[in-house]
Amino acid sequence: MGLGMATASSMSCCMDPQAQRCNIEDTMTPSHGSSLHPDARSGVRELCRESVEELIKQLFNLHDLNSDGVIQEWELVSLNQAIAFLHHGCSVDFDAVGLRFTELFRNKLDPEGQPVSFKKFRTYIKQVLTAIDTNPMGQEMIVEQFIAEAVSARMLCEEDSHMWAASTTV
Repeated sequence: MGLGMATASSMSCCMDPQAQRCNIEDTMTPSHGSSLHPDARSGVRELCRESVEELIKQLFNLHDLNSDGVIQEWELVSLNQAIAFLHHGCSVDFDAVGLRFTELFRNKLDPEGQPVSFKKFRTYIKQVLTAIDTNPMGQEMIVEQFIAEAVSARMLCEEDSHMWAASTTV
């Protein structure tokens, strides 16, 4: 068998929903042959926390479409409409996405729809991440996915800003 070829037995953990899941911290214990000291495990977690903070700042900057240092309601709406378009193509309901993210902005960020600072955005994103996964390594991967989607959406917005301006006018 060549490199990269998977057998049914090697894929069984992916196909069996009852398969035991591997926790990254479990793999760093002496019973798994790792020589990582508990202080090293703590260091890995701390590096992930620092990385998550940096990634959240990146995500904030990607949402700040006009680079004015705050996220405005229209920026959150526009970027998420672009993300929805990337996921669903022409069948996306731009009005529904716009309403959803307008409500999210007003319920979670600012009830008056006023621009929000990085601090407010960070607090909200940390709540979202904690609700999804409390492990800093998992949170790092989640934010990386958010960033990948935001980068693609920004490219789409920048490529055809006239289309997005027309579709977000209510």
